[in-house]
Amino acid sequence: MTPTPLTEVPWNSPCSPRCGFRIDAAKHIPAADIAAIEDRLTEPVYLYQEVIHGAGEPITPEEYTANGDVTEFRYGRDLAKIFDHEKLAHLRTFASVLPSEQAVVFTDNHDTQRHGDVLTHADGRTHELANAFMLAWPYGTPRVMSSYAFSDPDAGPPTAGSGITEDVDCSAAAWQCEHRQPRIANMVEFHNVVQGTGVTGWWDNGNDSIAFGRGDRGYLVLNDEDSALTGRSFHTSLPAGTYCDVFHGRVTATGCTGPTYTVNAAGWFRADVAAHDGVALHAGANVG
Repeated sequence: MTPTPLTEVPWNSPCSPRCGFRIDAAKHIPAADIAAIEDRLTEPVYLYQEVIHGAGEPITPEEYTANGDVTEFRYGRDLAKIFDHEKLAHLRTFASVLPSEQAVVFTDNHDTQRHGDVLTHADGRTHELANAFMLAWPYGTPRVMSSYAFSDPDAGPPTAGSGITEDVDCSAAAWQCEHRQPRIANMVEFHNVVQGTGVTGWWDNGNDSIAFGRGDRGYLVLNDEDSALTGRSFHTSLPAGTYCDVFHGRVTATGCTGPTYTVNAAGWFRADVAAHDGVALHAGANVG
């Protein structure tokens, strides 16, 4: 029997380098078998594999990196541990086990938000701050969770009387829509703008206030203290200009819907940051 080439599977639109696959439960498929399937593809695709790390288990995420990217479940647990029980200052060298260029990272996903020690939408502002850090930090390929509310871990999404899943309505309490929350959604643009740059100008107060730049493309301040961070100036590598704080607003044709900050010729700007809040500036948000 001659196997059907995988390229004969019809696509809804012409394939491009953006085509790709997520392999669910890849851990239950030998890495060599996935490699054999991948070898039959005649066009380049993006591939990432769900491989959940389990302490002491014989199958590890590292076995699958030769095939493509791999989910790094340890990332969300380690990030939550720092936000919940340690100090944000410890994030200075934050990374997980997989190589950065092959790790798919997330604060939470549909499994861990039910059965894991991670931050979820139920953690409110802390969850937003953690996502902001993930999207600003140069480790892994970040993935943002978008979910629905639940009290029973086994509950499915909101459904109509017929049992059919209802259309998503981000104005309804049943749908969390984390990807639409401004402090997360705007940081996706930050992530895209700063790609390819390293961390510069790290600062922390030894506890739960941190700040760092991404080359001359962006700068993030996070204050997870119970009190405001006041009377401080921050040094960046951003060009001089007035920047929209995308943590609280977005760029419009006429300026910014939130506060703005002026970076002087020496790279300094002054900001007071409320408790459990932040400031995010990037080169694409220079409004004057």
